[in-house]
Amino acid sequence: MMQNRSEIKAMVFISKSLESQRNAIAGNYLPKVNLETSYQINDKERFSGTSLLQPKDQTTYGVNVTWSLYSGMKNLALRKAILEKHNQQNYKLHQLKLDLKNQLTQAYEGVKVAKSAKYVASRAKESAKENYRITSDRYSYGDVDTLTLLVSQSNLTQALNANNDAYYNLFVAYKTLQRVVSDSID
Repeated sequence: MMQNRSEIKAMVFISKSLESQRNAIAGNYLPKVNLETSYQINDKERFSGTSLLQPKDQTTYGVNVTWSLYSGMKNLALRKAILEKHNQQNYKLHQLKLDLKNQLTQAYEGVKVAKSAKYVASRAKESAKENYRITSDRYSYGDVDTLTLLVSQSNLTQALNANNDAYYNLFVAYKTLQRVVSDSID
């Protein structure tokens, strides 16, 4: 899943680029061969839109070989600098992967906690509804006073608000998880 994240892909390409640069510098110790061929046509003459080739055509071949046996410590210093950049890049890549794993774990745990809180809030809402129903029935029979009925109604309102808050928190946690996971799919 994480290998498809754009920021990880970019860091992997940077790491590969640094590795290629290091290999290219290592190639400075090897001989370089340049093979060259050329074909020249001399004394061209044109007759009615066509070329008439004269017998003075030339073909030349050339080989150029260079080998730098010693260029000071320049190549060694360049390789060391690129190796250090490569190590830094690998550290950043590893740190990014850990951060993304942490984001995913936190988002998943957030969804689990929000689901649990939603379940508890829905049970509290049902309990408050039943309590209000019982208190309302008792009020209609004259067993409880108005203050008890108002407290029961207040508890029901608080339970409804807590249930709505829990639903909203579950929605936010789910969308957070979806964002973390969908970024890795893109």
